[in-house]
Amino acid sequence: MVFLYGIKGSSERRNSEVIYLDSKTGRKTIPFDTRDFVYGDDDPQLARSRHGSQGSVLDERGELWLPNGWVSHGVSRLPWWNSGTNLVHFFDRYRWELKWSLTLPEGAYNLANWSNMLVFRKSVEKDNKRTGILCGQLAGRNTPTWEFALPSDVPDVAVHTFDVIGPPIISRDFTYTVGQREIYVFGGGALFALDPNTGKTRWRHNISGDSALKKASLKMQYADVLETDDSLILSSDNILAKFSIKSPARISVIRNDLRDNPLPISCEGFIYCFTEGE
Repeated sequence: MVFLYGIKGSSERRNSEVIYLDSKTGRKTIPFDTRDFVYGDDDPQLARSRHGSQGSVLDERGELWLPNGWVSHGVSRLPWWNSGTNLVHFFDRYRWELKWSLTLPEGAYNLANWSNMLVFRKSVEKDNKRTGILCGQLAGRNTPTWEFALPSDVPDVAVHTFDVIGPPIISRDFTYTVGQREIYVFGGGALFALDPNTGKTRWRHNISGDSALKKASLKMQYADVLETDDSLILSSDNILAKFSIKSPARISVIRNDLRDNPLPISCEGFIYCFTEGE
């Protein structure tokens, strides 16, 4: 099953529509009950297919089920435009007793988990610079176990916004994804793999300087990361690329006609994405 936008023009309003597809053939199939994971609002976005837990901000709005027997309440309503409280409660999944409550800090509108380690990103703005900080906090504790920010050798990125007149915002922000064994962070053209328990960098790769992208005259300063069985799928603007950790070539460009929204999804070995073509 996939979630589609009906788009007839760049200036027209997007119409939400849920389409049910057979993952093996790509053909439409009979609808089935989705009440367990459909966002209960006018915009019925669905949880993205992934081997790990939720790791993005907008496309995944499912509650968290932790190995310690806790289930969250409030995660599904943490999109970036949330202007209310960022309080998340955790209940015993069997007795529905309140076990713990977490108030996310200002600038944090997302929550994921790797095992019992809660993961969230917050942004701090100062002197026209936006800095992202990734936090890992063990469920039940009141302070983060670790924090990660882009190292100083990662270059700043100038971000121009259409609704702000003046100099560009200097960004040191990033996207993140919780994988099966590692947390993947992408920012400033660099890809990092973090240890979920400590937040320390296990490995990093300079994607923007990769020979495959340079040969194709392509740049990738930021990207959303999707984990598959044996590789990572990177999507940025109109680029869809495959990053193989074990391959010497590292990265290969799959498509350069990608539509940047909605983001690609993975299901049973297939990558579903939107392209600019008819």
